Amino acid sequence: MNEKSIPADEVFVNLIRVAGEDEKIGNFIRAVLAMDAFGRMSLINSFIQEMALKGAPPEFIKAIAALRDPLLVEKIRELFPHPDSTV
Repeated sequence: MNEKSIPADEVFVNLIRVAGEDEKIGNFIRAVLAMDAFGRMSLINSFIQEMALKGAPPEFIKAIAALRDPLLVEKIRELFPHPDSTV
């Protein structure tokens, strides 16, 4: 693996920062977190392709791609509970 990787903690922090700065992204993350694994993966992949075509920064795309990781999703669910959640 020659690809330079960003530490998971840094990706997590970047994702939370972006979600806090942009209400639209925060709402997107909440919607993604409420989905089942298949729906989440489909939506994330489509969103990543769209953002890449629009020239989004690579760090942003990597942060969104991190939502593919089920363990990260669980951590973020604690921070961004879905409004319909009973948690």
